[in-house]
Amino acid sequence: PARGADIVVSDWVGRDQWQSMGVRRETAEDAVTPKELAAELLAPFSDDEGFDEALVSDLLPGPQAARPADAVNDPALALRWAADIDRRTLDVSEVILRKDPTRSVLAIYLDGFDLIAHAFWQYRFPEDFSENKPAPADVERLKPVIDRYVRYLDARLGRLLALYATKPDVLIVSDHGHGPTTIDSAWRGWHWSPGMFLMAGPQVPHRPDRVRVSYFDVLPTILDLKRLQHPAGLRGTSVLRRASVN
Repeated sequence: PARGADIVVSDWVGRDQWQSMGVRRETAEDAVTPKELAAELLAPFSDDEGFDEALVSDLLPGPQAARPADAVNDPALALRWAADIDRRTLDVSEVILRKDPTRSVLAIYLDGFDLIAHAFWQYRFPEDFSENKPAPADVERLKPVIDRYVRYLDARLGRLLALYATKPDVLIVSDHGHGPTTIDSAWRGWHWSPGMFLMAGPQVPHRPDRVRVSYFDVLPTILDLKRLQHPAGLRGTSVLRRASVN
C-alpha cells in the first residue's frame, strides 16, 4: 500500500476491458488496506453483481446493434466495461468518504473514460477522418455517447463531493488527450496532446484564461493545496504560484 495512506483500494481489483479479451487476474492479498475493511471495500467489485443495464441503456439507448463496419472492436461492449469499472470505483469512493467526510486527500483513478474516447472518437468527431468514414447511421446513434458519459461522470463526481463536510479543492488530470489515428490499432481514437488539467475549490482563484501545465506541475500543485513543503530538487511549478500564463 501507499506509504501514509490509511485506506487503499488498488486498481488491481475490479473488472475492465482486458477481461473481454480473455485476461483474468486474481486479486492480490494486499490490494486492499486495511485488511479489516477488505470485505466492505471489495463488495462493490463483486462478480456476483453484473453490469448496470439501466446505466448502459441511459448511455446508449435503443436496441442492440451490430458492430459498426469501421470498428475493429465493438464500441457498445467497450461502453459496458467502461461504465462498469467507473461505477464500481465511484461506489467504493463513496464508501470511503462516508466513513470520514473530513478526509484530507481522496485520490481516484477512473479508467473508463479513456476507453470511451478510444472507442467512440470517430462517431463524436467524424470530421477528423478523411478515409474510412463511419457510416452516417452509426454516427447518428453513437455520436452522443462521449457527451453522455461526461455528464454521467460529472453527476457522479458531484454526488461524491457532496459527501464532504466542507467544500473541498478538486483537481482533475489526465495522462493524455485524445484524437484521431490512422495507424493500425484496436481503436480509431488514440492518444494525443494536450491532456486535461482542471482545478477548482476554496483555495483556487478563478481564471478565465488557460494555463499551460506539464506532468511535472501536478505534484507541486497538490503540495501547495495541502500546504506541504516542496522537497529539494522537485521538478515543476505549482499552478497556484503562477501570476500569468506561460
